[in-house]
Amino acid sequence: PVSDYKKFYNNLKHEPKLALTDGYDDFKLTTKLITQARSCLTASGVLLLEMDPKTTKYIKVYKPKIHKDIQGLYRFAEIKF
Repeated sequence: PVSDYKKFYNNLKHEPKLALTDGYDDFKLTTKLITQARSCLTASGVLLLEMDPKTTKYIKVYKPKIHKDIQGLYRFAEIKF
């Protein structure tokens, strides 16, 4: 989210802003990506998405299977279409 980007800017200033935030706090770009992926994948297609753990509440409508990373954070979503 953009609020995290602003909070941690000093540590992130060498990273492209677009790679880290869509400029919103409600994950609009992520939900748009999921919607577009549905039309691009086959009926048995799966979208694997690396995400901010805060994203979970915004994508739950897609019934994702959420996986933890090595640090135990919910970082990956698996969405079947």
